[in-house]
Amino acid sequence: MIKNLSYSMLALTLTTAGVGVAHAADNRTQAMGGAGVANGNYYQAASLNPALVARYEDRDRLGIILPAINFEVADQDRIFDSVDDFQDAFDNLERLIRQAEQGGVDEAQLQAAREDVAARFNDISGALVGNINGQVAVTLLNRHASAQFFANANLEAFGATRLDANDVDIFLNAEDLDALNEFTSEGFVVGRLITDYGVALGRKFNVAGRDFYLGVTPKIQEIESFTYFSALSDIDEDNFDSSEFRNSETSFNFDLGFSMTLTQRISAGLVLRNMVSNEVVGSPIYSRRVDDIVTLDYKVSRQAVAALGYRTMRMSLSLDVDLLAQNYLGLTDVSQLQVFGEVRETQFVRAGYEYALGRWAQLRLGYRHDLEGTYDDAYTAGLGFSPFGRVHFNVSASYIDDRSFGAGAQLMFTF
Repeated sequence: MIKNLSYSMLALTLTTAGVGVAHAADNRTQAMGGAGVANGNYYQAASLNPALVARYEDRDRLGIILPAINFEVADQDRIFDSVDDFQDAFDNLERLIRQAEQGGVDEAQLQAAREDVAARFNDISGALVGNINGQVAVTLLNRHASAQFFANANLEAFGATRLDANDVDIFLNAEDLDALNEFTSEGFVVGRLITDYGVALGRKFNVAGRDFYLGVTPKIQEIESFTYFSALSDIDEDNFDSSEFRNSETSFNFDLGFSMTLTQRISAGLVLRNMVSNEVVGSPIYSRRVDDIVTLDYKVSRQAVAALGYRTMRMSLSLDVDLLAQNYLGLTDVSQLQVFGEVRETQFVRAGYEYALGRWAQLRLGYRHDLEGTYDDAYTAGLGFSPFGRVHFNVSASYIDDRSFGAGAQLMFTF
């Protein structure tokens, strides 16, 4: 049976300050706020829009990304540090109670240990939100049909606590180990890993003097969920991905993409991602707060992004808008209600700017805003280095606040 999970209000409030969802590891994309569906480069096809694989210069023949990595993380209250402090105090109290049962502990020392556990418990607050992406890709370009073969992994995770204020009385008054372990507060980590293996195919068409680019990305998609719950005294963030807490489904999916030149410098684009909706049921996990089994379901839903782009020889501007809202962490509506007591969604507007600093260097800036208000605004930046136009090293960084940030790097070769 599935029951509602009532999380501490403070932990829930702080999820809104978390990182935004970065849909790919490509660091040009990330440095530009995640924008580029209309006028990105061909090597961004798997990240942004399969139609882009057909947009390339005559001298381009081959592109290799080995690899691209990007992460974002938010931990505003150092939640796992405070949990570790609580666990150390709890272990000390357990030790002293054992000694007290043998008559070897001063009552004042035992009471000080009880108060230390209660104080450490009251210090626990906040949430940890993380997003990690990795990608490798090989792109083959020709005028008949260009192709980018890729593997892309995207991990989203959320960790927090479910605290019961009544547990303070247990810590302050426990006379034996059985009484001490009657507390119900928990820690948890939930999330999903989506891994895509596929090929982005695209071709250029010219109609009435305008260039059109069409693309499709057939892919094998593996969705792996993890649902980890543990007593607050035992939670270990290193164990959340153990096999007993994971479940996965593998299926076929595909993306569709379109781009066209409106004028010599202005382009428009549209991408439809994950046209086949898929769901995976999380592993059943016992919760001591509700004394029952908890099962959370995750889904991959359709995404639609419309975009405009402006480009000159030295500069480009990109604006992308999500047309469909997405459930936070990919949790289904029912699971959202179980975890948060409400359905939380995200819907982003992304903007990016790039300027060429001479022939072999690029400066990039970006901005990301969540129309649903689940995430705070993010500011992004990055640099690109491309000696001889063949070796490319891109770095990116994102900033939300002092404890919410991201970074990434990418090595690429073009021939």
